Amino acid sequence: MASVTVTPESFSFVEFTNDEIVAAADQVRSQVGMDDRELLIEVNEESPLARVELTSLEPISLTVEGGAFEDPKKPRHLSPVLTQLAVGTRLLQAGDRLDADFGAPGLDDDVDTRMQTVWDVYSVARLARSGHPAHQQRWRYHWRNRHGFSDQADQQFDRVWSAEGLHWSDLVDASDAALTEDL
Repeated sequence: MASVTVTPESFSFVEFTNDEIVAAADQVRSQVGMDDRELLIEVNEESPLARVELTSLEPISLTVEGGAFEDPKKPRHLSPVLTQLAVGTRLLQAGDRLDADFGAPGLDDDVDTRMQTVWDVYSVARLARSGHPAHQQRWRYHWRNRHGFSDQADQQFDRVWSAEGLHWSDLVDASDAALTEDL
């Protein structure tokens, strides 16, 4: 089994421990079937933002702003559930990028906010189906902010949320269809 490495080794600004992050990441890595992949996680503990960026596929490397792992009800403390959500989402997207049939943009290609939202929704839904807690309404709201508050946008959200085996082109089609108004 490949390892999970977290930097820094100790935290001074937040009440995270390296062992807690490794345990949460290792659990979700196994849950999504990527426990054979090396995982490096670099945490910026001073940032309250929640960005998580996939920076490398070999090994899989994530740059994380501390807010992504933080418990919203207990600031500066780790939420194992949110840690798994953040790591699991990007692990699934790394797997998508490693699968030539999926057809994802390259790691250096820009993915606009609208398409990143679609991909995040698809990834979180896959995590939810594997047993991870996910707040569907929260993700529907993110979708609506990028695609509008319409029945058509909601239909496409439902399609992506419940789908298995989609490809990048399917995500693009769902996003485009959500933005198209039937007159």
